[in-house]
Amino acid sequence: MVGKTRAAPSTMPARPPSQPWRSSSRAPAALALMLLAGCGGGHGTGPASPSTSTPPPGGVALVTLDGITGRPVAAASLPYGLPGASLELAAPGYLVRRTFVPTDGRIFLWPLTVDEAYVRRIVYETWSFSGVQRLYRWARTALTITPGVPDASIAAIVSTGTVALTASSTAADIEVRVDPNDPDLVGPLGFTRCTTTGYAIDHCTVVLRDSGVLQSTVATHELGHCLGLGHSARPQDLMNPSARAAELTSDERVLLTMMYGRRRPGNTPPDDDQSLGHTATTRRTLMVRD
Repeated sequence: MVGKTRAAPSTMPARPPSQPWRSSSRAPAALALMLLAGCGGGHGTGPASPSTSTPPPGGVALVTLDGITGRPVAAASLPYGLPGASLELAAPGYLVRRTFVPTDGRIFLWPLTVDEAYVRRIVYETWSFSGVQRLYRWARTALTITPGVPDASIAAIVSTGTVALTASSTAADIEVRVDPNDPDLVGPLGFTRCTTTGYAIDHCTVVLRDSGVLQSTVATHELGHCLGLGHSARPQDLMNPSARAAELTSDERVLLTMMYGRRRPGNTPPDDDQSLGHTATTRRTLMVRD
C-alpha cells in the first residue's frame, strides 16, 4: 500500500495450519492479533466465530473469506489488526497468505483446487527472472485485440469474466498475426511475447506459423499466455503445451479469477504481496514458445 506506514514483514517460517497464528514481533505491540485454529475447513463452509479479544485503538476485525466464493473460512476465528500492519494467515485448503491488514478487514484466501505446485507452475514459474518469481498480469481488464482471431478463442477467454476483448485494427493491446518468417518462431506452432511495466503486462504479440494454427485451439492457448498463464503439466488443461483442450478447465479459471479479481501484479509465491513496496517501473519482455 503506497503512502502508509507499514510494519516490517514477518520473517517467521511457514508453520502448520493447526498452530496458532501470531503477528510479526516487529509489528506494533498494540496489534495483539490472534488467529485460533478452528474446526472444519476446505474452502469455507460456514462463518467463523468472532474473537472475544478487545481490538486495539484504530483496529479492525479481520474477516477471512474464500477468494472464489466469498464465503467465510471456517478454519479460523476473526482477529483484530491495525490497517497496514503485516499479517500472515493460513487455513487448510488454501495458500498461506502474507499481506498487510486491509482497511476494511477483509482477507481473501487463494483456494487450492489442485495443490501449491500447480499454482506455482502456471502463475509464477513461466515468467521467472533471476530466480525471482512474480505474478504478471494486465493492470486493466478492458483490452483490444487484432481482428481475425476466431470467435471461439475470444469467447473462451471472455467467459472467465476476467477481461473483455474488443477487436481493433489500430494499436491493439494483443496483436495476433501469422508470420512463418519471424526470427523468434523456432517451434512448430508459435509463440507469445509480452512487454511489461513493472509486473503489469502492457502489450502482447502472438505469432503463429500458419492460418491453420490460427484457427485451432492453439490460438486460445496463446491468449491464455497473454493473460499471464504459463504452461501446465496436466493433459486436461488448455495451458498444457501438448494436449490441445478447447476450453479452460475450472482449475485454470480459479487461477485467472484470483489473479485478476483478488491479487495485484507482482504477487510472489505462494501468495505474498508484502514485497511489492513502491510501484515497480522496470521494463521487461516475457516470451513463451509452443
